[in-house]
This record gives sequence, structure tokens and C-alpha cells, in this order.
Amino acid sequence: LYQPAKSEPKDAGSEKSTGVVRLNTVRQIIEQDKHALLDVTPKAVDLLNYTQWFPIVVFFNPDSKQCVKVMRQRLIPTSNKSARKLYDQANKLKKTCFHLFTASIDLNSANDGWYGSLKDTIQQQQNEAVWVSEGK
Repeated sequence: LYQPAKSEPKDAGSEKSTGVVRLNTVRQIIEQDKHALLDVTPKAVDLLNYTQWFPIVVFFNPDSKQCVKVMRQRLIPTSNKSARKLYDQANKLKKTCFHLFTASIDLNSANDGWYGSLKDTIQQQQNEAVWVSEGK
């Protein structure tokens, strides 16, 4: 019941431009009665909450730098991002943005149980009612 949202170039004239996901793309996925799967910043989560789309925000909590390294080698072997930097970034997000998370899933390099936990979390969140105020 989900679909990855395709990103578009932010600036077509720039080769190093990162992609952005347009709200219209998310709206089209919602109209298909699916959840858009997004990799977004905390600022984007705030925007989605402001538009009253109330995203399911799942934080993956790695137990160590070694955990990040092992999982990346197994799942994304061609990536060249530093495991230490990713682990530090995860800890910073946990401290500064925890209020934005719908759920947190602990990651352990010796166990792939995170995937089942993710599916269970999404299923549970999709079945819960969301409180929405009458006025913005």
C-alpha cells in the first residue's frame, strides 16, 4: 500500500542539483489510496504536517557505527558515504527531531527484523485515525 515518490530536479540547469518531490506527486499517490514513500528532511515533515497530510515518519535508530557500516555494505555496497557521519547524523536527528517521529525502529546489524517491524508499524499507523482540527 505504498509507492515511492519520484523526485524531479530542483534546478534543471545544474548538474549537482538534488531532486525534490512535488506536493502534486504526493497528492497523485494519495489519490491512488496509497502512501507515498519519501526520504525527506525534518523541514519537509513540518511542511507535510502544515498541509495536514500527516506523514508516517519512521526513524531508524542504529545501535552503533559498526551497525551502519555492516548494513550499508550489505544493502548498498556501492555507496561511499561515511558510516561514522551517518551514525552521527542519526544521533543528531534523534536528539533534535524526535518530536516529528511517528515511530522509531532499532537497527541491529546482526538482525534483519527491522523490515518486519517497519511493515508492522506502517500497517498499524495506516489503521489508526488521525485527529485533525477544523481550522488551520
